[in-house]
Amino acid sequence: KTVLTGDKAFKLNDTYGFPIDLTVEICEENGLSVDRDGFDAELKKQKDFLNKLEQQQCCCFLVL
Repeated sequence: KTVLTGDKAFKLNDTYGFPIDLTVEICEENGLSVDRDGFDAELKKQKDFLNKLEQQQCCCFLVL
């Protein structure tokens, strides 16, 4: 069975707003699986990073 890596599933969710549940459903319908543990690890890394920034009372702005 081919696997969509956790980091790619996370990028779909974080960058494009694509829900992980829908990613899993579409993958399963097409004979793929999703590395959910890898996704959860990437999500935890992001949350930990944001918590660290918040604790430092850092204001960050994205300039396009």
